[in-house]
Amino acid sequence: MIYNVKFRKYIPQLSFRFTAGSFCGLFFLMLMLFSFKLSASPDSTSVKKVKLKAIYDVSYQRHDVNAFTGIDTSIFQLHRNDFVNRDGAEYFHLGNVGTAAFPIIFQPGTQKDFGSGFSQFNIYGYNRDSIRYYNAQRPYTELSYIIGLKKEQVFRGRFFHSTKVGFDYGVDFFRINSTGSYAHQNALDAGFYLYAKYHPKNQRWNVYTDLLFNQYKVAENSGLQGDFFANDTSFFQKSLVPVNNTTAVNNYREWTWALGMNYNLGKKIKQQINDTTVIQKVIPRFRIGYEFSLQSNRYKFLDTQPDSLLYGEYFYLRDSLKNQFDFFKAGNSISFTWMPQRITSDSTYKEQLLTAGGIVNLDYWYSKTNNGKSPFVNGSVEGFVKSNTAFKTPIHFEGRVKYFFSGYNRNDLVVNGNIRYTWKNYLSVKAYVLYSLTEPGYTQQYFNVKNGAGWNNNFGKQNQLTAGGTVYSPKIGVGAEVYNTILQNFIYYNSDAKPQQLSSALNVFVVHAYNRFAIKGFHLDNDVWFQKASGTDVIRLPLFVSKHSLYYENRLFKKNLWFAIGCDLRYYTSFFANAYNPLVGQFYLQDNKKMSYAPVWDVFLNVKVRTVRVSLLGSDLTQLIQGRPHYNGYLYPAKDASFRFFVTWRFLE
Repeated sequence: MIYNVKFRKYIPQLSFRFTAGSFCGLFFLMLMLFSFKLSASPDSTSVKKVKLKAIYDVSYQRHDVNAFTGIDTSIFQLHRNDFVNRDGAEYFHLGNVGTAAFPIIFQPGTQKDFGSGFSQFNIYGYNRDSIRYYNAQRPYTELSYIIGLKKEQVFRGRFFHSTKVGFDYGVDFFRINSTGSYAHQNALDAGFYLYAKYHPKNQRWNVYTDLLFNQYKVAENSGLQGDFFANDTSFFQKSLVPVNNTTAVNNYREWTWALGMNYNLGKKIKQQINDTTVIQKVIPRFRIGYEFSLQSNRYKFLDTQPDSLLYGEYFYLRDSLKNQFDFFKAGNSISFTWMPQRITSDSTYKEQLLTAGGIVNLDYWYSKTNNGKSPFVNGSVEGFVKSNTAFKTPIHFEGRVKYFFSGYNRNDLVVNGNIRYTWKNYLSVKAYVLYSLTEPGYTQQYFNVKNGAGWNNNFGKQNQLTAGGTVYSPKIGVGAEVYNTILQNFIYYNSDAKPQQLSSALNVFVVHAYNRFAIKGFHLDNDVWFQKASGTDVIRLPLFVSKHSLYYENRLFKKNLWFAIGCDLRYYTSFFANAYNPLVGQFYLQDNKKMSYAPVWDVFLNVKVRTVRVSLLGSDLTQLIQGRPHYNGYLYPAKDASFRFFVTWRFLE
C-alpha cells in the first residue's frame, strides 16, 4: 500500500547561522569527508549462514531456510530502541511513544493483499513477516525494559527453545505504556506472537502454527489549540497547555492465527548422527503445502463528549461519537515448490541452483462498517523463481508475481524481483524492481459515520513502479542506495482530511549514503538522505535528512566490560509537516505552517557486562538550550528533552 503520508514539493531556503548546532553539524560533515585509513566495525547482525559452535550461539531465520542471522549482542546503536528513533530511516510520532507515526523518508508501497487503510500504528506491531524462527542449543530468554520521564515504560521479551526431537517453539512480545507531556496523550500498546513447529527426524513432513496479536489504545487530543510556542511562550507544566480534545480514544485490535503443514516428496539418504546412530533423512525434490488461517481486525474510535466545532459534518446529536470497522478473514492457501537438491549417493546430495513454486490463495473476507456488511472472496495466484542461497555462487536472484482473479482486489497485480552480487567481504551490489497495480485501501473507498457524513469513492487502482539499487562494502564500511518511484492514480488526504486521487503521474527520487567507520575505538557513523518529489505538491517530505553518531568504544577488565560513549546529531530541512485526524486515522495536508527543525542532539552511554546490556540516553537535549519545544506534525510538539534508562538481559538455561 502506498503510505498515506502526504508531503509538499518545494525548493528549500538553506540559510545557515553559526550557532553551536550548525558548527557541530559542520564538524561531523568534515569528519565524514576527510576520514582516512578507517576500517568498518564488525556487525553481529549481518546476514549469513551461521553454524553453531557453542552453547551461546543463537541465530534466527525468516523465509529462507538457508539464511541465518545472528542475534544482535553488540552495543553499537543500542540506545536507538524506541521504535521511532532507530538505526536506519526514522519516523515522526505525535509527541509520545505509541502514538500515530509517519515516516520522514519516502518508502515505496509494499501492499500485496487486502488493506483496511489504517496504518498509523504499524511500526509498533507485529505481522507475519515479523516472525523469527530461532535456532539455539539451549532454551533462550531475553528481557528488555525502558524507563523514561513522564512515566514512559517499554517492556519487551522473547523466549524460544529448539528441542532435539524436532519441536521448536517461541514467543516474542512488547508493551508500551506512556502518559506523554501534554493532556490526554497517553498510549497503551501491546503485542505478541507465538510460534511452534515440528518435524520428525526423517523430515518427511512438518507442521507449524503461528499466533499474532496487536492492540493499540491511544488517547487522541487532536493537537494543541494553537501554536503557543511560536513566540517563546512558556508553560510551567506542559500538561496545562490547552488541547483540542480530552475524551477521544482510538482502540485498534488485530490478531492472526495460522496452521499449516508441508509434505516432502523425495528420496532418502543415510545420515550419520553419532558413532552408533544412523537415520534415514528425506531430501525433498518437491514440496506440497497447505495453510489455514483466521484473521480479525477491529478499528474503533470513540469520543464520549464530542464537540461539534471539532468534528464539523461528522458530528451528530448523541452523547458520544463512535465509529468502528470490523474485518474478518478465513484463508486457505495451497503451495507447490520444486526443491533444488539432487541425490548423488546413498548418503550424500548436491545443491542445485534454481528453485521455483506457486501458491493459490482463497481468502473469505467479511467486513462490517457503517456502510453495511460486505462479504467477498479474494482469490489469487502467486508464482516465484529464485536461486538457491545454499548453492555456492556470488550471484543470486529472485522474481515473484501475484495476481488476484476475484474479490475486492480483483485484477490487482504485484511483480517484484532482485539480483545481487557478493564478492567476499569486499563488495555487495543489489538491483531491484517493484511494480504494483493495487486497489485502494477499504477506508479510502468507503468511510461513513452514522449521520451519513464521509465518502463513497470509486477510485481507480493505484499504479507504482520502483527501481533502485544498493552498493555496500563491509570491508570499508561505506554504502549507498538509490531508488526512483513513479506513481499514477496516487491517493492522498487533502486539507479537509478526505481522500483524493491524482489524475497525473508523480515521481519521487531518493538517495541514501552512509558509512560505518572505526579506528582505534573511535567510531563515526553517518546516514544522509536526499529526496525530491516532482510533478505535484501532495507528497511532502524534508528535502534533506541526516543522522550522525560519534562515539568511543573499548573493552576493559580482561574484556569483561564493554562500553561506548558518544553523541548523536539529527537534522531535517523545513517542510509542511502533516496534520493528523484521529477520527479517520490519517495524516493529511496542511498549508498553515512550514515546520522548521533545529539540530537534535542526544548523548548516550552503552555498557555490556557478559549477557547484560545497559544504555543511558539523554535525548533531544537541544530543547534545553533552545528553551521551547519543536514540532513533529502540525500542532503536535515533539517529545521534551528527557533521560532514559534501558536494560536488556539474556538468559541461557
